[in-house]
Amino acid sequence: MSGEKKTKKRRFEKKTGRTVMVVLFSLIVAAVTVIVTLALISGIGSLSATTGKVVADEEKIRAYEEALAASEETEEVTEEAEDPDLEKAQQVLDTMTLEEKIYQLFITSPDQLTGRIGTEKPEELTEKLEAAPVGGLILYEANVYSAEQVSALLDGVQETAKIPMLLGIDAEPGHDEGLSAFGITDDSEPAAVFGDNQDLSGIKAFGTKAGADIKKVGFNLSFAPVSDTLIDLGNTEIGNRSFSSDPMTVSSMVREMIEGIHKSSVATCTKHFPGLGSTSSDTDRGPVRCARSMDELREAELIPFRTAIETETDMMMVSHVQYPAIVEGGLPASLSPIMIQEILRGELGYQGVIITDSLRKRAITNEYSSSEASVLAIQAGCDMILLPSDLEEAVNGIRAAIDSGDIREDRINESVLRILLLKAKYGLLPS
Repeated sequence: MSGEKKTKKRRFEKKTGRTVMVVLFSLIVAAVTVIVTLALISGIGSLSATTGKVVADEEKIRAYEEALAASEETEEVTEEAEDPDLEKAQQVLDTMTLEEKIYQLFITSPDQLTGRIGTEKPEELTEKLEAAPVGGLILYEANVYSAEQVSALLDGVQETAKIPMLLGIDAEPGHDEGLSAFGITDDSEPAAVFGDNQDLSGIKAFGTKAGADIKKVGFNLSFAPVSDTLIDLGNTEIGNRSFSSDPMTVSSMVREMIEGIHKSSVATCTKHFPGLGSTSSDTDRGPVRCARSMDELREAELIPFRTAIETETDMMMVSHVQYPAIVEGGLPASLSPIMIQEILRGELGYQGVIITDSLRKRAITNEYSSSEASVLAIQAGCDMILLPSDLEEAVNGIRAAIDSGDIREDRINESVLRILLLKAKYGLLPS
């Protein structure tokens, strides 16, 4: 018997055994419940000769309640076991090597893989993706020449991928990486215009149309909406990409845009948690510090991100801004366990995929190597890493951290399963 057939046989036996065990356990609990119920009915108490009241048997009542609780728990386990997306994701995870798991943590660009600006053809990437099977690609204006070319590029790389990739682009209003120049999407006013006009129906229509347009040529992920509140009006990194300086206006716009994109069956990546609009500095140019406190963030910047979570955004991008009043040691939000685990996962309850902002920004490169930043991001709780300056160095750094015990493989599995669940949700994983 070939190795592939043995693997399929073991996978089938494992799946079948798990299913049989769940069914048997359900039947046993159901039988116990019936027995206890009949016993309770027949012997729960006796009529007192003097009072005519039923004297309850507390132990039987307690046994009945425990059996009922166990039955409910079994139903929950069975429902989870029957989640088709979870089953698909777990099946793929079970077949992956450690090397494949590590690469799944990264979203890079065609140009980074080829080392040439303006990569436009899928055949330029075939060998690169076989050697570096990343979790996703992001395209920029340099990779966009026409609708036909973009479609051929995306279809080609997806055919190459052993595990289908997340394929994304910045499809923001007024900021679309050249898509509108070639008629792939419609030209649009910037986000600030929608916010100034309180045009909720307009931004929802934009999200729906932009989502449908990018999906038509092969994208499955929109790196949008920008959910930053423009606290500092001198901010140049966000500027008119923000809907407003009013967090409630931003919040309303974010909800409508996410719902619009989702109507086109495209995943959303809300950015840049907890906000890039509170300083006049730019993380593209170097480290950025923000003096705002946690209470101030809760009262303003975090409001749109809470709304994005309630609207079930698929991914959350974390910025490289430092918050010394919240996080000691100069760690940017993207590398901070406090920001990611305590606040984003804990306080806000976000369970989707968390990705860093681009690690090519000088806020990172001036302070950390690709290896250091990538290891810190995973340790902090990020699931994916966007555009490390040196992909191979980043991969080697995570592998070394696993070998040394600084990162557990279970921690990698946790993130990869979350990534695969997202891919399953949008029909990217095989049946």
